[in-house]
Amino acid sequence: PVLLENVAGAYAAVLAGITCVTPPLAAVGWGGSSTWDASVFLRCVMEQQVESVILLPQMLKAVLPVLSAFDVSALKLVAVGGARVAPELLCAARQQGLPVYEGYGLSECGSVVCFNHYGADKLGTVGKPLPHVAVRLNAASELEVAGSHFLGYLGQEDKPCDAWLPTGDLASIDAEGFVAIIGRRKNLIVSSFGRNISPEWVESELLGQAGILQAAVFGEAKPFLVAVLFAPSLADTALQQAVNAANTALPDYAQVRHWLRVAQAFTANNGLATANGRNKRDDIALHFKSDIDSFYAVTEDMVYECR
Repeated sequence: PVLLENVAGAYAAVLAGITCVTPPLAAVGWGGSSTWDASVFLRCVMEQQVESVILLPQMLKAVLPVLSAFDVSALKLVAVGGARVAPELLCAARQQGLPVYEGYGLSECGSVVCFNHYGADKLGTVGKPLPHVAVRLNAASELEVAGSHFLGYLGQEDKPCDAWLPTGDLASIDAEGFVAIIGRRKNLIVSSFGRNISPEWVESELLGQAGILQAAVFGEAKPFLVAVLFAPSLADTALQQAVNAANTALPDYAQVRHWLRVAQAFTANNGLATANGRNKRDDIALHFKSDIDSFYAVTEDMVYECR
């Protein structure tokens, strides 16, 4: 709620002369800062006849299994962002009647930069840039944004921001102007075979599988990828099948070879996620280091023995 929800939920309403209703967090499903009940949320949407909502991908995923129990036909827009969204998740939501569209933004640009919408929508992209901004790719395929963005960071007042702001996100722009976010430049994994792999790409395929609620992928300077998964509703066999299904959409070098199941979700409370649900990769890697390393140790021993 630091920025986007204030802009879209409160400021827009105030500017339009509309009354803002702010129920307690518990009434919209929140228990503390990191526990969310999709059924409570949907009940609020139904009772208040809410027309638009903003969700993180994992929230959208949690909504789908219980959606049929609630009449949310008043919804005209479900905006999803904050992390890469698997096209399969958007398709599943639309098949259940939700008007879901993916967008992209960052705090430095006053939030929303690109957005899909009715009449200009392409799955697998975050849409076209809004009229007040321009976008381009630099030589490293990093997305840069010009237009209405911030002046600089606190403590760096003597270093004015350039007209083109580097976002830190790797992206592509197609001939129609639709932007696709590939992943964070600083998160890029380079395998021991020299392959560049965006973990967000692999994670979105994993999260597109029913039952996998959170995923973090690792494999820097290693011959294959491993994943740390939170999938409380799936037995081990079902979880392996879900991983196999995700792998079918990935080239061999980006497939997940081994996975580790975790009992607790990545949250801000346990230090494994940011407040808006993004993976804190370094902390996850450190927390599960011995387990992750064991996958590679076994494989390397086997390779050595084969030789």
